[in-house]
Amino acid sequence: MPGAGATTAIGTQIASAKHKALSGGPEALGIGLRALIDLASIHPQNALVQIEIGKACFDVGNADLAYRFYKAGVSLDPNGVRGWKLFATCLFVQRHYAAARIAAERALSLDPDDASACLVLANVLSFLDEGDVALAAFDRALDVKGDENTHILALNGKGKHLQNLGRLTAARDTFLAVLALRPGSVEAIAALTGLRHTFDDPDAVIADLKRSVAEPGLSDAKRAEARFAMGSILAADGRHDAAFPEFVEGNRIRRRSSQFRLDRFEAQVERLIATFTPSLFESLGDLGHPDSRPLFIVGMPRSGTTLTEAILARHPEVAALGERKDMPTLAAALAGQSNRVLTADGTLKQEEGVLRYPEDLAVMNKDALRALRNDYLAALTEGADDTVRRLTDKMPFNFVHLGLIALLFPNATLLHCTRDAMATCVSCFLQNFADDLGFSTDLSTLGRYYCAYRRLMDHWKAVLPLEINDCSYEALVADHETGSRALVNAAGLAWDPACLDFQSGGFHTKTASNWQVRQGLYKTAVRNWERYESHLADLKGALGAHVHPGSASSSNHTSGQRFAQSDEIRTA
Repeated sequence: MPGAGATTAIGTQIASAKHKALSGGPEALGIGLRALIDLASIHPQNALVQIEIGKACFDVGNADLAYRFYKAGVSLDPNGVRGWKLFATCLFVQRHYAAARIAAERALSLDPDDASACLVLANVLSFLDEGDVALAAFDRALDVKGDENTHILALNGKGKHLQNLGRLTAARDTFLAVLALRPGSVEAIAALTGLRHTFDDPDAVIADLKRSVAEPGLSDAKRAEARFAMGSILAADGRHDAAFPEFVEGNRIRRRSSQFRLDRFEAQVERLIATFTPSLFESLGDLGHPDSRPLFIVGMPRSGTTLTEAILARHPEVAALGERKDMPTLAAALAGQSNRVLTADGTLKQEEGVLRYPEDLAVMNKDALRALRNDYLAALTEGADDTVRRLTDKMPFNFVHLGLIALLFPNATLLHCTRDAMATCVSCFLQNFADDLGFSTDLSTLGRYYCAYRRLMDHWKAVLPLEINDCSYEALVADHETGSRALVNAAGLAWDPACLDFQSGGFHTKTASNWQVRQGLYKTAVRNWERYESHLADLKGALGAHVHPGSASSSNHTSGQRFAQSDEIRTA
């Protein structure tokens, strides 16, 4: 174990490497990370060094490397609270929620009064949909003695959890409590704008946000969040022309860290269209599982997918499972994105470039494909009782994977949510998404993305041996009961009046629509985009022929249930 002076020297080296990694550009990041890896190799038995290097890696945005060093650190010192707390946070960010829970509980077993460990556990429990158990964990984090920053984080976390549970008044009060302690809290103000809270003095709140944005240590994510909040406050005050530049700036900040590339997405669409042909479906017709319970809700973000699932969630024979990552993960395994490919013996081998997805799907080992299919089904059906006839997977971007879904689950139900092109795209542009939806940060890119999405959906409707049921957002808003009945019928279920009361009950949603889905249906969102029309020339140019009345539901339907459009709603 190094002495105090040596430990200080190592700390200085770690700080220097971290600074280099953050100094700008991929080359500097690589040099800094390499220096951290070299330091860790020099001190392989020093738990403190491993943990602090893990934290440095985490702070520069490399959670995978952080995981490696945190794991080494807690193995070397299994009784260190700090190591387990940091490890739990890393696992949480990587979405390994069950493992994060174990790590956080381990930290608390060592120090039950550690406020930050209580907070990590509360956040994990919230994402595991633990409801009141998570709420109690947030209260515990607030009760034990911790620093002011941890207290603020716990209040904001509790507010978000209450919001996800649909307890909107309690959520609003919690965020207001944050502002009483820290008036410029970007997270609290942004959350309140999402809850449609009306500020008594919107200009004073905007001034608070501007002061927060001016702080040198504020992350890009918080800067973007502040800009979107300013835009929302101005829009709520009727100043839409003043609001739009704030949304533009928020999106510009988000775009800096986005990994999205439009050319890759457009190329992916062309590869999918070239691969998934009628002959492919015929040749792989024996691949599917007969289970009819999977129900996939797909479409563009902000097209009504959350509303659709909320209506179905009230049906006694439906288990609503939210936005699941399982199908994209399955497709990623086929694509070799994790350096894994299917081999002849049906196992996943760590070897890059042997097979490609989707191009080589026809020659992949069928037993291996069935194994992946069965893994997906096992995860989807876990805990489902005998009364459940439909299990929803509401990942909107599964529209990319409909060909694979049709092969693996030929008896599944496919619901495609549609909405007017302009309304959909503007709603995306005005939303500060939690995930990296980089296509939504530029109006021209957004329009081209929408066109590629529609081109792919037209292809699926032409070739899939499985019905695609289009569900119009405008139709649901115009005539809730008629639209809901058609939706339940498209899901292959008998009508249940509980579906009309979708905004109540225990439906848990973490999406950007979690406020709207708790309110009744409202028509203002249908034409909201027109308030910004003078700023939308680039979007209109990119959308081209998709900008016209009824564009959200005007495509040709070769199969499935078509939802009627009401004449009282002008959709473009």
